[in-house]
Amino acid sequence: MGSKLVLLSGGVDSAAIVAIAANRNGMRALHVVYNHPAWRAESTSSRAVADHFGIPLDLVSVELPHTGIADACPKCGASGKESCHDCSGY
Repeated sequence: MGSKLVLLSGGVDSAAIVAIAANRNGMRALHVVYNHPAWRAESTSSRAVADHFGIPLDLVSVELPHTGIADACPKCGASGKESCHDCSGY
């Protein structure tokens, strides 16, 4: 049978699904990185969950439209008091 893919946001719900399914052969996790202020925390959490269960984690990066994301850096998603991580867009 082929690989199983779980979407992993880094939150409690997706972490619970990974915990339940972690012992299945060929399981992989997918995390979507996007330009929103929460991306760093979500990515860090997703990596920690995948590492804990020994599951390969694939990252896909998408850029959301900036409408509705007030004062977010268009390159890295930083906003408010947070500084840009690796860019000069904020």
